[in-house]
Amino acid sequence: MANIDTYINKLKDFEGLQDKIKKAILGKQGIILGEVKKRLYNQGVDGNLKPMGTYSKSYREYKKAKGRVSSKVTLRDEGDWYRSMSLMFTDTNRLIIHSSEDRKTGELENMYGEAILFLTNTEAQNIRLTIIDPIVDKYLKELSDLNLDDIII
Repeated sequence: MANIDTYINKLKDFEGLQDKIKKAILGKQGIILGEVKKRLYNQGVDGNLKPMGTYSKSYREYKKAKGRVSSKVTLRDEGDWYRSMSLMFTDTNRLIIHSSEDRKTGELENMYGEAILFLTNTEAQNIRLTIIDPIVDKYLKELSDLNLDDIII
């Protein structure tokens, strides 16, 4: 039998659920960003799945000479911008991809659009299915395990 304090404390845990989810997402930052970087590099598409285009002829020749992908825009040359990526939450709790390379990010966003730092719907859904849902499901199970009929007041 549970007492009312146990139930109330479990309900209070709900207030911390958002922080648990944020912490879990940031704990998987490397995996999440790895998927974003693979998409940018392998597919050359932004978070809206829109192709970022092709490089100019001279830049394609430069990329070919360095043995790098030149057939599509990958936003990767030396890798500095990719390494500068991180996940963060806005004041409104929206998950965003951030780059500490502010000057370079601004230039890239001007050229290719702000969606270069967006998650695709599939990437966001994978975060929900593999990180968020299990945390919420665990909380709801723990809450439902408390039988309200057995609470002692």
